[in-house]
Amino acid sequence: MNQTTDNHPQTPADPVKEVMPEVIQCFVDWLEVECKSDQKAYRILKALGQESLKKKTYPQDNRRFTAKEIAVSAGESEDIDATRWIDWKKTVEKYWNARKNGLIDLAMKRGLKYYPMIHRNSTPGGPGNEATYEIIAESMPENETKSENIAEPILGIGEKSKSESSEKSNEALETIQYSRSNTSEVKLSWWARIIFRKGEFKLDRWKFWLMLFWVLVLIMVPLFFVYLGFFSLIAPKPITTQVLSILIMMIVIPLWAWYDGVKPLTILFDDRIKKLSDSMLAFKEKDAQMEVYREGDIRVIRIVRYSSACSICGSDVYLDDGSPDFPRRMVGRCAESPREHIFSFDRVTRKGAVLRSPPL
Repeated sequence: MNQTTDNHPQTPADPVKEVMPEVIQCFVDWLEVECKSDQKAYRILKALGQESLKKKTYPQDNRRFTAKEIAVSAGESEDIDATRWIDWKKTVEKYWNARKNGLIDLAMKRGLKYYPMIHRNSTPGGPGNEATYEIIAESMPENETKSENIAEPILGIGEKSKSESSEKSNEALETIQYSRSNTSEVKLSWWARIIFRKGEFKLDRWKFWLMLFWVLVLIMVPLFFVYLGFFSLIAPKPITTQVLSILIMMIVIPLWAWYDGVKPLTILFDDRIKKLSDSMLAFKEKDAQMEVYREGDIRVIRIVRYSSACSICGSDVYLDDGSPDFPRRMVGRCAESPREHIFSFDRVTRKGAVLRSPPL
């Protein structure tokens, strides 16, 4: 049985150097057509593919890239901890293994004798010894009817067995670790930036009383409309458009005040965290959260984003409202399969366990 790439010091050679341009092009086309998204794993693979495409006619040694080279190509800062950011095993490999059969099928349709395979070249470690990443060419399986039976050298998996099924079962049930972004990383809408300067809102004494006053306004104004509406309708009169409008306002305004004003604040202070309204986020910004914590005697409301990598498919996981299946809970939903890949969320430990996953 093959060993994992982390324990395999030797790197595989290109079986046929002349086919590498076609193999790399197939990899890039597959990403663009079938996998295009804003997921981190996709960005990593796209960066690897684009850099490899630039050097598709170069020798194999010149088509190996460090973590920093890939991260910079993906648009990240040069100061980033690239190896930790890439998180090859938990993010890229899972994303790849969940989708690679489509790439093999595309290579078969193009009549290629080799399909693209991503590979991590491990090193003993130490200064100057960095792991590198590359695209290699792997021979097509003899049985072209199903690409599931091919070996998976990237993970060192040989023929399927009971032990493999057991490992996959345990792997699917493992916990995920959430990371929290800095408050400055979440882009807010223009009006939310006025309230949350630097992504935070400190509830000192006068702001606390101001918030209580706002809640009272949200309660009293709807009651005032109900009061006016009641006395305007108490006298017998035919039903007109004006009467119907008053009835609608008596129902809609109190409901709006409760669901958009009072209830979110109640949930925030009860649960310490809630989903941030889309109206408070910049256009195209990913989901974020609003959470409360104490800073001495002052409560602080801050804007954060918790995320992780899906332990099932390697896509990004973001917190979302758990309703209707998990009411009054924040859960992690996979960006690629938000209804089937669902994880719990513990704000203290920042860990999550599988709540729902597809059958193995």
